[in-house]
Amino acid sequence: MEKSKKMVTNEKYDVKGDVRVPSLTLQPGKWRKSISAWRRKQVEKHPNNLAGRQSDKRNSSVEFIGFVGTIVGKRKSIFLKPERISENVLRISTPENNEIWERHVLDRCNQRFPLPFEELYSADKLTHCTKIGEGAYGEVFLNTTSKRRMPDANSTVMKVIPIEGNIDVNGEKQKTFEQILPEVVISVELANLRTDVNSANFTCGFVNVRKVTCIKGQYPQHFIKLWEIFDKDKGSENDHPDIFDDTQIYIVLELEFCGRDLESFQFQNAEQTYGALLQIVLTLAVAEQAFQFEHRDLHWGNILLLSTNVKELKFTLDNHTYSVPTKGVKATIIDYTLSRMTFNNCCHYNDISSDEDLFTASGDYQFDIYRMMRDVLGNNWESFEPRTNIFWISYIITKLIDGVKYKNIRSKAHSTYYSKLNNLIGIVMDFNSAIEFSKYLMDSQA
Repeated sequence: MEKSKKMVTNEKYDVKGDVRVPSLTLQPGKWRKSISAWRRKQVEKHPNNLAGRQSDKRNSSVEFIGFVGTIVGKRKSIFLKPERISENVLRISTPENNEIWERHVLDRCNQRFPLPFEELYSADKLTHCTKIGEGAYGEVFLNTTSKRRMPDANSTVMKVIPIEGNIDVNGEKQKTFEQILPEVVISVELANLRTDVNSANFTCGFVNVRKVTCIKGQYPQHFIKLWEIFDKDKGSENDHPDIFDDTQIYIVLELEFCGRDLESFQFQNAEQTYGALLQIVLTLAVAEQAFQFEHRDLHWGNILLLSTNVKELKFTLDNHTYSVPTKGVKATIIDYTLSRMTFNNCCHYNDISSDEDLFTASGDYQFDIYRMMRDVLGNNWESFEPRTNIFWISYIITKLIDGVKYKNIRSKAHSTYYSKLNNLIGIVMDFNSAIEFSKYLMDSQA
C-alpha cells in the first residue's frame, strides 16, 4: 500500500537565475508516490523550464508528455540461455511480440482473454469492501468477510493496476504487458515458496497471492464510490478513476491480508522485534537460495506484522529446517517493484540506473541504501549481488532500535533483546548475503 509522504524541496538556481531541478528530501517509507507528486509540481510551477504539456480533467487528472516518465525504472526480463530462441526474440519490441507478452500474462492468470471488470468484481461479490490505500501504480482495496469484523488472514487485499492504456495515470505512463509480467512472476513464485513444506526451500514469509486476474472496462460505479469515500475522508493524490474508458485493461493482484506495516505496528518489547527480524532474514535467505532474489526496496512500509497465536514458524533453507518462535507476531514481506530474481533461466529485474531523483534523495538511511546498492552493483541492475539484502537488513535493524513503537520497555526481556539488536547493527555489514547472516543468527540461537 502506498502512502504519500511529506517532501522538502530546496530550489537551486544557475548563474542566469533559471531554476534547476530542486534537491529532494523525503520522509522514510514509500517514496515513489512522493517523487511522482514532486515531479508533477515542478511541471506546474516551471512550465517553461521543464518541457511538458498538461491537461486537466475534473481538476484531478493531469497528463504529462515529455517530462514525467516512469519513476520505478524500466522492468526488464532477460533470458539467460541464448538457445531459447523463441523467448530471446521477445526482446525485440514489435506488435507481434506484444501479443506474446500478453499471452504470457494471461497464462499466469489462467485466462484466454481479459474478463469484464464489472462482472468479475460485481457489487454483490464485494459487500464489505473499502479502499485502504493508493500508489502511483493504482489503487488498493480491502474486502473482509463481515462488515463488523476486523480484517484478518481471511480478508483479501486487491491491488488494481491499470496497464496498456494511452493516457498517463497519476503522472506516469502505464505499464505494458511486458513490464507487468515480471511483477506477476515474482509475486506468484515467491508466494509458491509456501506451498510445499517438504521442499528444499520453504518460507511463508512472502505475501500469499490468492489470485491474479486480467480485467477490462470502465471502473464500476461501486468502486468509484469507494474511491470517492477515501478521497473525502483522507484525501487522494491519484487521478479520479472515471478517466478510464471501456477499453482499459488492468491487472488485479488478490493478496492475503497481512496486518499493519512496521512503521505503525506496536510491539510488546524487543523480544518480539527480534523474532520478527529472524523471520525476515530467513525469508530473504530462502529466496536468495531458491531464486537469487534481492528485494532492493525493503523499507519499513514493505514489512507487515500481524498478531498470531502460532507459537513457531518453520523455514527450510537448502534442505536445512529451522524453527523460529514467533513471540506472537508474524512478519510478511511485500512489494517487489524493484526486486530482482532468476526464474526458469530468466532474470527479472528493474533497471533504475537512470533514476537520478531516487539516488539524490535524502532524509533517512533508506535513501543511502539506494546509493549503496548502485555502487555495489556498478549500476548494473541485472547482476545478482546479495549484499543488497544485507544493506536492507541493516536498515531494518536500525528501525527496530530507534524507529518502531514499544509497549513495555522496562521488562528484562526488552533489555536483553534490545542489547542483541544493538550488537547486530555493529556486525551485520560484515556478511555478504542473507544466507550467511541467517546461518549466523540461527547458530547463535542454538
